[in-house]
Amino acid sequence: MNNAGLTITLVGEAWHSWIAELLAGTDPWLHLQIGKAQCMQMLQDSQLSCYIAQLNEIPVGAMIIHPKGLAGAAYLKSIAVADAYRGKGIGAALLQYAEAQSAPVSKKLFLCVSDFNVRAQSFYIEQGYEKIAILKDHIVTGKDEWLMFKQLS
Repeated sequence: MNNAGLTITLVGEAWHSWIAELLAGTDPWLHLQIGKAQCMQMLQDSQLSCYIAQLNEIPVGAMIIHPKGLAGAAYLKSIAVADAYRGKGIGAALLQYAEAQSAPVSKKLFLCVSDFNVRAQSFYIEQGYEKIAILKDHIVTGKDEWLMFKQLS
């Protein structure tokens, strides 16, 4: 995809319900049994920056960044693309945008990816991220998370 017609915008609370519904309806949240209410609660953190990706003004993806979320470095808390729009470069565009937004204030961008989410792990590795640690039972008991990072500068 050449990303023509794709815009990524910082959004406020008015978009929280849409973002929470998107997250709760996709993996890893489905697999982890994290519902919309829990996602809405997470979005109440005033330190988070929420972004929406729109393709020709249709919302197709979202991401959440904590600018100082891990030891003072930027942390990509979540990224999701609606099922019908996966595989079209929207996730990569969101990730590149996150890196561009984070680079002026952080030398690294961190994220976690579930151990069972092999597709996401491959995606992040293709984008230059490295696995650096496994977080046992991080979100729910019995499910581990890989901590990954990319050097931005």
